[in-house]
Amino acid sequence: MPSFNVIDIETFGSSDLKPYCCCLIINDRRVSSYGLNCINNILTFILTLKLKVVTIYAHNLTFDGSLILGKLDPSWDILDKKTIIRKGSIYSLVIQKNSSILIFKCSSKLLPLELSEIALLFDLPHKLFLNHKNISFNNFLNNDLRSKVTAYCMRDVEIVNSFLFKISVILKNIIPNWQHTCYSISGLAFNLFKLNFDNFKINLALALPLDEIIRESYYGGRCEVFGNPFLGDYIYHFDFTGMYSNRLKEAFPLGEPFKKIKPAWENKPGFYSVRVRSNLDMPILPFRCKQTNKLLFPNGEFIGVYWYEELALFLNEGGVLIEIFWSLEFKSMDFLFKDFADFCTNSRLNSKIDKVLWKLIPNSFIGRMGLKPDCEKTLFLEEWEYDPRRLDVIGDKKINNKWLVRIKHLENTQNKGNVIYSSIVTAKARIMWWKSAQKIILEGGRILYCDTDSIFFSFRESKLGSYFGDIFLDPTKEDLIIEKACFAASKAYSVVFKKKNITKIKGIPKKRSIDMNFEEFERLFLEGESKNISVDFFRKKNLNLKIEEISKTINLGGYDKRLFTKDKKNTKPLTIYPI
Repeated sequence: MPSFNVIDIETFGSSDLKPYCCCLIINDRRVSSYGLNCINNILTFILTLKLKVVTIYAHNLTFDGSLILGKLDPSWDILDKKTIIRKGSIYSLVIQKNSSILIFKCSSKLLPLELSEIALLFDLPHKLFLNHKNISFNNFLNNDLRSKVTAYCMRDVEIVNSFLFKISVILKNIIPNWQHTCYSISGLAFNLFKLNFDNFKINLALALPLDEIIRESYYGGRCEVFGNPFLGDYIYHFDFTGMYSNRLKEAFPLGEPFKKIKPAWENKPGFYSVRVRSNLDMPILPFRCKQTNKLLFPNGEFIGVYWYEELALFLNEGGVLIEIFWSLEFKSMDFLFKDFADFCTNSRLNSKIDKVLWKLIPNSFIGRMGLKPDCEKTLFLEEWEYDPRRLDVIGDKKINNKWLVRIKHLENTQNKGNVIYSSIVTAKARIMWWKSAQKIILEGGRILYCDTDSIFFSFRESKLGSYFGDIFLDPTKEDLIIEKACFAASKAYSVVFKKKNITKIKGIPKKRSIDMNFEEFERLFLEGESKNISVDFFRKKNLNLKIEEISKTINLGGYDKRLFTKDKKNTKPLTIYPI
């Protein structure tokens, strides 16, 4: 099995981050450098090993890679054709000096979890604590602090080294040489499918004109507040296991679609551009508001593009089809992804590591298939080559004698996925969620909140041990029963379980959200008050790193995807009126 090389860099300061500690595992050797020249010291040490090509992982390469570029000695060359930077995020950084080539890659893109979570999941020594704010130019050379920081930094390196090794054990016979060909978990998922399960040889690079049309139907998951519990309610939370991977087991279209203008509705597989009228208690069809870009599930009259199964459900439940403008229909359907999805589902049973990994892989595959065509490019240009007047520049940064330049790039843009399948999977997931919610409502329950593959609901009496379609209220699950809950907006809620409290507020860092207890969250929501807090905000514009303390206002009274009743116990759908 390969040994994984890992680097980590610690900094102090805010507007001007100072790297002062660098730890490295390379060829199973542990090395550290402490001081303001730590990065170049480590790079010089690597050169002494006389390695031709070496791959080194960092768990946040956008951060660590930016620091390396900022401190890079002019004697190093940046191999721009092998360096991958997309939308300001570094996937790989390749530098060369003499005959040594160093390839830096990002481990967090392979497993997008915090190191504290990874350590717990992989049964590794826990991540250490370090108060970065207490470290400055005045005290970083203190011997006790030096020992503490070095231990902290090396522990992070050891966690990354260990989890990469354990993942390689899982993947070694499935995706050969994955560490050389994959830069992210979506790349892992895409290559896994392509190498092992693409039995139908489906189109994995949809033509751009067709992508533009189908993308209108790619709405994503449902996230809404429907209400809040009454006093004495029994409140439950349920996560749908394998929401997306199980949808991949269903039939999907095969081949290229053919277009019809103003066809009759015959419930045939395809996408339909329609005008509809909805007047449902729980609307079915999504609608993307052009003014706010928010995803709504409204009543009223509106236009959209929908996969036929979701449109059929809407019509069966009383929705009105006013007009079909066009359709893109398919002649055949087959189980294109069933073997892939079955493999992921079965692999989840092996261990708790596999459970997380094989949930992420099908979800990442769907995201990878739905990626927008990349319409920007990152270039490394010599001083004499760079003329901002001739390029549509998004941002730039000077590194030694070169300019790193992000430009808008529309010419020869190529698609690297097929949004048809991502759109269909998410439509199927919304259908499954809606049907499950209806079973709860038919049994006298109230839906309180949903977010793609989870649902919160309440009853006036206990329903432990009950089934509602795919939902089973298993009394042994710790995260099933909720003691108190308050839902204010999409991704803004506070819930109290028996053994833990969870408070989430979109736009507020996770640690600061956790600082707010249930009582304070509920008071702010019910009384319509706001609260100002200061948070550390990490900026990485054009790979120029700085941490700023900014003021954020928590306002829990601004929910605008549905309308709260006066007592804030229920919400009603918005109504869209025809223009």
